[in-house]
Amino acid sequence: MIFAETLSNPTLKVLDIETWARAAHSNSIPLIVDNTFSTPYFCRPFEFGADIGHIQQQNILMGTHFRLAE
Repeated sequence: MIFAETLSNPTLKVLDIETWARAAHSNSIPLIVDNTFSTPYFCRPFEFGADIGHIQQQNILMGTHFRLAE
């Protein structure tokens, strides 16, 4: 399994999803793409060959610095 981010945090490097998808599929490995930072509105990993797309709703709904009191 290959797990990657569309935009890496904090360096903001852009993933070439098509290249990674070709490499993964040629070796029968699924490509999982974390799309939290760019959101599905701006990037649709399935259109570039990703097998599974992932977004973390907590970051979108509550902000990345939300914490529960201990």
